[in-house]
Amino acid sequence: MAQIIQIPVAFEFRTTRAKWEAAPVRITGWWRRDDGTADSQQLEAEVKTSFGVSSFKFPLGRLTEELEELCTDAFLEDENSDERVQVCCSSVRPIMLVCSGKTYMSDNDRTKDGSPADAWQLRDEFLRTTLDHPGAIALLNNWGPWTYAGHEELRDLVRLQKSVREALTGSAAKWLTSHESFPSLWRRIPEYPYFALRTNLCRDAIRMTVTIDLLKKLRFRTCARRDCALPFAIQSKHKRKYCSQYCGHLESVRRNRKPKSLQLRAGERSR
Repeated sequence: MAQIIQIPVAFEFRTTRAKWEAAPVRITGWWRRDDGTADSQQLEAEVKTSFGVSSFKFPLGRLTEELEELCTDAFLEDENSDERVQVCCSSVRPIMLVCSGKTYMSDNDRTKDGSPADAWQLRDEFLRTTLDHPGAIALLNNWGPWTYAGHEELRDLVRLQKSVREALTGSAAKWLTSHESFPSLWRRIPEYPYFALRTNLCRDAIRMTVTIDLLKKLRFRTCARRDCALPFAIQSKHKRKYCSQYCGHLESVRRNRKPKSLQLRAGERSR
């Protein structure tokens, strides 16, 4: 018979300095493994920012079906077909978010260089942010690295934002049975509670807040202010419509503010 055991775990999020930019990438050929052989499933992409030039893996599967087929044919004919791949992919210029800061840190470095931060505040800001490139850059410059990779596609942030909203206001089971719910960053620590999740990565911090809240069986409601729509925890039987007093006050002001056309008509009748 299965037993449910409550195990305490320390969760700590620390922000670390990072500078982000958005820049187009250029496909330069096949990604090379450590032994120098070409990887038929990974392309090499190059991006130039104000803090230098960097290269990283670009999955072949992210190309259109037509371009993927052209690149695969080139690889089958010659594994060193980098120039042909460059020509095939010359029109592929996706915009990437690129980080200049150190993404991977030991616990000691994170403690020394990082600042304690509220991961739930990060989550609220993330859910409020309009995730275009300027919006994502502003968010990340304020909070730090997103993942260890240091280069991200905007669509990955958009996808997580959608998943978090659905998890908080929909099915907890869907989130808790998915890979999103369990960031693999557990550490043993020498003092109670002996197990900890410590991170400076925004994505993992956001995911962990959702998992914690859902395991605590918190229920959420969406703020009724149409230009906010932030999920907020229901903490009492009082039927709150808004996530904050600010949103409630703003909606009250809007309701009480007469349209200018009605004000003009009222003024004409009083003459």
